[in-house]
Amino acid sequence: MNMVILLVILIVYSHISIITTTTTTTDTNDDDNGLLVATTSGIVKGHPIPDIGVNEYLGIPYAEPPIGELRFARPVPLRRPEKDIIEVKDKSEGVWCYQNVNKHIKAFEWFKEDEDCLHLNVWAPERAYLQNGRPYSKLKPVVIILFPGGFSYGSAYIEQSNGSILATYGIVAVSLNYRIGPLGMYMLDDDSGPGNVGFYDQNLAFKWVQQNIRSFGGDPNMVTIYGVSAGSFSVSTHIVSPLSRGLFKRAIMSSGALIWNKNKPVLSKKAAMNLTRKLAINNNCPLDKPIAPCLRAVNNTYNLLVRSSTFVVIDFTVPNEKTEFCPQLFNKALKYFNYNRDIELMAGSTRDEGPAISAVTFPDIILPDMSIEKFGQLLERMNDQHHDFDIDKIIKHYTSDIDTFNHTVNRRRFTDIYGDVLMRCPTYTFAKHLAMNGERVYYYDFNYFTKSNPQYEFLVKSGLVLNGSQHGLDADFHIGVPLRYPDNYSEVDKNFTQYVMEIWTNFIKFGYPGDDWPVMLDPRKSNEPTIVKDINLKDRSHLLVNPYADSCEGIWKDYFW
Repeated sequence: MNMVILLVILIVYSHISIITTTTTTTDTNDDDNGLLVATTSGIVKGHPIPDIGVNEYLGIPYAEPPIGELRFARPVPLRRPEKDIIEVKDKSEGVWCYQNVNKHIKAFEWFKEDEDCLHLNVWAPERAYLQNGRPYSKLKPVVIILFPGGFSYGSAYIEQSNGSILATYGIVAVSLNYRIGPLGMYMLDDDSGPGNVGFYDQNLAFKWVQQNIRSFGGDPNMVTIYGVSAGSFSVSTHIVSPLSRGLFKRAIMSSGALIWNKNKPVLSKKAAMNLTRKLAINNNCPLDKPIAPCLRAVNNTYNLLVRSSTFVVIDFTVPNEKTEFCPQLFNKALKYFNYNRDIELMAGSTRDEGPAISAVTFPDIILPDMSIEKFGQLLERMNDQHHDFDIDKIIKHYTSDIDTFNHTVNRRRFTDIYGDVLMRCPTYTFAKHLAMNGERVYYYDFNYFTKSNPQYEFLVKSGLVLNGSQHGLDADFHIGVPLRYPDNYSEVDKNFTQYVMEIWTNFIKFGYPGDDWPVMLDPRKSNEPTIVKDINLKDRSHLLVNPYADSCEGIWKDYFW
């Protein structure tokens, strides 16, 4: 079991590792250099990042601390600006929301947690000034980054949330903390705890951006929301939620959409309340009295983080559908046009979604036993959450052409199933039906990875068969991690991230990723095959025609739609 734990730590740690960026101060007037910015939160002091022409503003509060009566509650905007100048000098000083990870593992001991964590960061190009001292008036497009982590770990300070390199492309970038784990998703037994409050946090941060981003040189009418994995699930939620209407113009979904069984939410209200009752029991709250006051009175916040096993590093938290924030199943919302119309979407997934995410959720897949019997048992466990699989049909579809006595091949096919049902097909189905509804949608298949990422090495050592870019590893290239730490990456990695960032920033600026990239589907020709851009190293013009015919358009089509 030690190898299992080590693998999962590395998979997660590759997402949350932090390398402190050195910042410098300047002897010139801070205000003249755009380093002192007036916001509704108070005066924020930024710091220039050397050599790249970007100012960094960290740790800006956008809500009242979600403590006391506001624990489990919708966030409340700051009632008054901070009196002192808001200044966080370094990422290591940043506060993270409480994490639903195993605190007995030293890899997760170093970051600073607090319930008072609803803060955001801004990266903006240094202001160019006219001769009379006035800044140029042209506002820049904005991207808001929503961090990954299964709604259980991560923060605005992880590497995949750092927008400093994006800002060098003439963009204002924002990352934000939102509540995660039970504190972010569980609902209470009265309206004061509606569930999904992490989404309400994101929504309030979007409103803060609308009110304040001009002060950083950003255009509130040109906002793109972007996320990977749980961040992508979040983006899909805001596209559907009526509460987020008008807060963004464009969206980028990378590996994830909140679409599950077409007839059942992943977590019903009854099931959600059962989780809350278990949490109440664990904290000695009587069930014959209102639960909300008792859980809000718990002094040790760690007691509100659910751990299912000492061997599991992370317990992923599941959002609730059919609530105030998500009033309909997403399938039905898209079918009946009950979503935020007239947006532009870029979406996609990695070539090989399954192995990395399977190893986190089902860590025993890397153990020697992956008989066809074990295969079926894991599908039963998967079915507990996803509901109403035809398990025999799925096994037949994914194993009909293999030797089922070969445990390595069985393991590979199981990861194919999990990657399809959890990431690839929900993302594809969501995007395709927006395209069919007449929205402008561009779709990609990401097929490049670097051996410089520690996750890659440990996946190989685990014995899992890898067939391309893994879940979440593409995020480094979207936002330029190889350019932030050039000594750690090859020239090929750095050149490729520049290519990918041109795609991302073109979409953020103009609403299309490139002249050689056709839309996913013409709604007037909805019976024609979908067109998917192949983002790879060797052929930048390569297009895929209906690449998921056997999976998302085949075995899983009736399940999702």
